[in-house]
Amino acid sequence: MLRINGADEYIDQTQVAAMRPLLGQFWNSSISWTTGVNCSTSINFVGTDIWAYGISSPDQGSFLATLDDHTLGTYAMTETDPQKTDYHHLIFAAHGLEEGQSHTLTLTNQIEGKGLAFDYAVVESKGCVRLLLYMLITTRRSQTLDPGTPTKPLDPAVSASLAAAAAAAASASAAQAMLPYHFTPAQLASLTQEYKYHWNGIAQFVLIFSCFILVLCLFFISRTIVHTILERRKNRKQSLDSLFIMYPNSSKRTEKNPAGGSETYLVHTGEKKLKRTTRLMDALRGKKISPPLASDNGSITTGEGLRSGQGSRRGSGDSGLDPHQEQTDDGSHGKWRGAVEG
Repeated sequence: MLRINGADEYIDQTQVAAMRPLLGQFWNSSISWTTGVNCSTSINFVGTDIWAYGISSPDQGSFLATLDDHTLGTYAMTETDPQKTDYHHLIFAAHGLEEGQSHTLTLTNQIEGKGLAFDYAVVESKGCVRLLLYMLITTRRSQTLDPGTPTKPLDPAVSASLAAAAAAAASASAAQAMLPYHFTPAQLASLTQEYKYHWNGIAQFVLIFSCFILVLCLFFISRTIVHTILERRKNRKQSLDSLFIMYPNSSKRTEKNPAGGSETYLVHTGEKKLKRTTRLMDALRGKKISPPLASDNGSITTGEGLRSGQGSRRGSGDSGLDPHQEQTDDGSHGKWRGAVEG
C-alpha cells in the first residue's frame, strides 16, 4: 500500500509523487508495484480459481508467474494496443487448482526499468459455489411448486450435513487465507495450547548454577562492605592517635547525638602557662630561694653593693631578672646563674 512520504530504497519520491494521483483508480486506493528486475509480489490463497488484476500501459514490462513452486511462464503487462493504459487489466488467471489446499502465486518482474503493478486478486472455490448453487436451486424449486402438490422434503440429516459442510468450508477457507506464508493451521493451533514445563537435568543444572553464582556475588558484596567499614574505623582511630601524639594534653570525649548514634571528638586543653608571680610563690614555698633581706628595702642590687659584701644573694621583683638567680662568689663579672624550677 502506498503511504504518504513512503519512499524507501526501492521506491524513490519521484515515483511516489507520480503514482499518488492515480490511487483512486485502484481497489482500496492502494497499489503494489516495482520497476526493479527480479522484484516480486506473492499471494497466498485457498481456492480452485484465481484472477489477478493490475496495470497495463507502455511503462509496464513482463513478469514470470510461479504457482506452488511451479513456473507457469512469462506474461506481458501490455494489451494489443501498447499505447493504451488500463488500470483494471487481467494480468494472470489460473483454474482447476486443488480444492481445500493453500496455494501461493508469485509474480516476478523480468525487465529492469519496466514496471510490474499488481492491484487485487479474485479467488473462487468451486466446492463452495456448487454447494451454494444446490441450496439456491432447492429453495427456488420449493417456492415455485404448487402448494397443493405434495413434495418430498429433504432428509434432516442431509440438510444438517450440507449446512455444516458449507459453514466449515467457508470458515476454513477464510481462516487459511488469513494465515501467514510460513505457518500452517496445525502450527497455529499448537500455539494456543497451554505449555507444561518439565524439569530435566539441564534445567536443574542451570538453576543450581545460577543460585550458586547469586550466593557468591552476595558474599563478595557483603565482604566488600564489611571491609570498607573496618578500614574507615581503622583510619579514624589512627588519625585520633596521631593527634594525641601531637597534643599530649588532649583527651577524647564521646557524646550521643539525638539520632541515637555516638560521636567521638578530640578535646585539646593545651599546656598551662604559669604567671611569673605564681612561679615565684611556688619557689618560695618550696624553699628553693630565700626571701629578700630587710636592708634591701626592695632596691635593685648593683655590682658595687655586691663587691662591698652586702650580700651574696639578692632578689628583686622590679629589675626584670629572675628572683631565683644566684650571683657568683667572686662578683668580678656580675654573672648570674640559676633558674626557678617550675
